[in-house]
Amino acid sequence: MPNTPLDGAMEVAELIRSNLANTKITFPCGAVVQITISIGVNSLIPTHECSVVDFVCNADKALYLAKDAGRNKVIPYTPDIT
Repeated sequence: MPNTPLDGAMEVAELIRSNLANTKITFPCGAVVQITISIGVNSLIPTHECSVVDFVCNADKALYLAKDAGRNKVIPYTPDIT
């Protein structure tokens, strides 16, 4: 999301998470399920030193923290994540 700081990206991610969590899917057999999503958010102002691979890896680290925290969560990447 170009020109979107971390706070804005977190808001969008939380909106996606909450909308999905409030959606129930009914299968032809009548079974009803609720789907959840975990989201790792990363944001930066690009420079020549930025690596796309590092950017995606950092978002992935945040995603796995969200899953480890109980799933159905939105977690931002912070540099102290290892």
